[in-house]
Amino acid sequence: DVIRFSTVMYAVSMILVLVFAEPLANFFAEDPQAVSQTVPFVRIAAISFLGSGLAQSVSGILKGAGDNRWIFYARLVSQYLVLVPLTYLGAATALGLSVVYVAILAEAGTRTSIIGYRFTSGRWKVVSRTHRPEVADD
Repeated sequence: DVIRFSTVMYAVSMILVLVFAEPLANFFAEDPQAVSQTVPFVRIAAISFLGSGLAQSVSGILKGAGDNRWIFYARLVSQYLVLVPLTYLGAATALGLSVVYVAILAEAGTRTSIIGYRFTSGRWKVVSRTHRPEVADD
């Protein structure tokens, strides 16, 4: 239920930010050129928040079970093997900002995929039982 609720709430938030990206950008900048450059970033960030929010929700379940290693692995892989290299590639080459946008989405997708894999595997329940052996099977 928590995952469904989180997904719906993040999806609604994402849609609202996508729809109102320009007014949000105007709130922070008055220069039309700055706004035109900010709007795509706001939209990419909104899309990435759906994955990031879902990852945070599932991470809470894993943390509660005492299965913190996979959260660490997901952060390590998504940030240092995906986000940083792709962002550098976008910043240091002619590929530019579009690769930075891809990096933001890829980081969220990678983290969500890793944490989601761990959750759906059910192995976190085994970790939980080592910390609380009195809890019965589902």
